[in-house]
Amino acid sequence: MWTEQIFNILEIDSKSLNPEENIIAKHLNEEEHKKLEQKEIEAYLTFSDFNLITYVKTKSGLKRIYYYGKFFTSNVEGVESFIGFVQDLSKYDPKIIDSYFEDEHLKDNNQIKNNLQLILSLMQLDTRYNFNNSEEIINSTNARIRAMSYIHEQIYQSPDLIHINLKKYLKKLLTSLISVYDCDNITFTVDLIEDEINSKYANPIGLIINELVFNSLKHAYPDNVKGNININTEMKDNIFILTYTDDGIGLPEEININEPHTLGFIIIKNLIEQIDGTITEKKCEGTGFEIKFKIKK
Repeated sequence: MWTEQIFNILEIDSKSLNPEENIIAKHLNEEEHKKLEQKEIEAYLTFSDFNLITYVKTKSGLKRIYYYGKFFTSNVEGVESFIGFVQDLSKYDPKIIDSYFEDEHLKDNNQIKNNLQLILSLMQLDTRYNFNNSEEIINSTNARIRAMSYIHEQIYQSPDLIHINLKKYLKKLLTSLISVYDCDNITFTVDLIEDEINSKYANPIGLIINELVFNSLKHAYPDNVKGNININTEMKDNIFILTYTDDGIGLPEEININEPHTLGFIIIKNLIEQIDGTITEKKCEGTGFEIKFKIKK
């Protein structure tokens, strides 16, 4: 499954896509195709990842891209899944891009690799908890992949390839969530700060909001009754505060957000731990949370 960005990058019609062919390889010259093929073979044999910065042929000429992929397996019989990421680098000076990927600190903290590993972990958790509900697994995975793709879209529109405009990112994310989860019965009210924020914080924020919205839609409004979800972000003395409330039926008494046993809150707790944050319940008509963490310089 490709997101719509790949068709924009390659300047092709989505209807022309053959699911069985590697559309990246199809747009490479012979030398780069062989290079990618070799990398994929090595990654396939070792179930590891591969990276490639190369040029693809499009209708308007050549575009420089970054292609990252990883093979995964959970048994000895073969590949269970493959996941990858493509980003258009053509508007940047090649020297800047090369130095970005050569930097040892960024190599050790490659957000793309970490994010794709996180997606796989969430898919495995989803399969364990929702093994009888394939549609829910597909929808939730789709939403999480989109959340991460929007992060990288914003990163490569930023001057320093690190910080993104949080408001633009979250507005696009919420528009996507409304589309994926079909929540016409819900009115969203959002108040978002304009701050530029490091992507290592923005990514967990987006995924946390994704899980909170999904939990509300799944549990808070039985029989699709109408409701309201409020999302607020603010910054106080380098402390980022996310406030989330819905006016649904509220959390069951047996749910402890600090010792969760449900998939949604297990994911949320782990994402908050990634950024050394805290979560507390807020008193409201339905369910409410306040999430805080310090933005480290």
